[in-house]
Amino acid sequence: MTRRWDGWSATAVSSGLACAVLYVGAALTVVGLPDTGAAGGEVARYVHDHRTLLLGGTYLWGLAITANIVFATAVWGVLGRADGPAAAANLAGLFGALALTVLEFGAFVVLATLAFRDALEAAMARTLADIFAITLDYTGFPSALWTGGASITMLAGRRYRPWLAWLGFASAGLHLVVAGAYASSGFFSPSGPLGLAEPVLITGWVGAFAVAIAADCDARLPRLLRVITLRSL
Repeated sequence: MTRRWDGWSATAVSSGLACAVLYVGAALTVVGLPDTGAAGGEVARYVHDHRTLLLGGTYLWGLAITANIVFATAVWGVLGRADGPAAAANLAGLFGALALTVLEFGAFVVLATLAFRDALEAAMARTLADIFAITLDYTGFPSALWTGGASITMLAGRRYRPWLAWLGFASAGLHLVVAGAYASSGFFSPSGPLGLAEPVLITGWVGAFAVAIAADCDARLPRLLRVITLRSL
């Protein structure tokens, strides 16, 4: 059964695709940050040399986070016909997205503060970088609530492919693991492989979810979305 192409669907699809694209672009601006095992002097030198990139990146992150909260709100509307426990999971997912937004904005305010001053003492640079990394780690809890809640509602409604919900559950599980990754360096550090895999998984889920919502709607899709969802023109 298809869903009518309405305001909820249009907002979810447009904001979800925008969010995924913005997240990818924004992530490229911070991949070079020294890891949590680096000395404060190394952090200070990197920030000094890449100040414009980091400040521009925080702006892109702000746009991506804003698009994500619009997407989460629209998803709540798209899935809003659920009853019972699924309805509670849907609302919990929205609250998780709201909490995620608060923590993400807080983290990137710290990064902007780190990059704003042209010359920071090594100890201060290391401290701000640690606050940034640990705050991002802590987003794992609301992220798990957001992706898990939406995925439970999705499965209950049986409207989308099951793999999309299971991708959401995988993202939720990884976020919960990363939320406790406090090693100073290595695999279980905030800047380790687990921490890098976390944003990749949730960005893929958001983009796939947006496409799935478009594909689930009736034939009155905009031309571009009919191409994206592999429908005949």
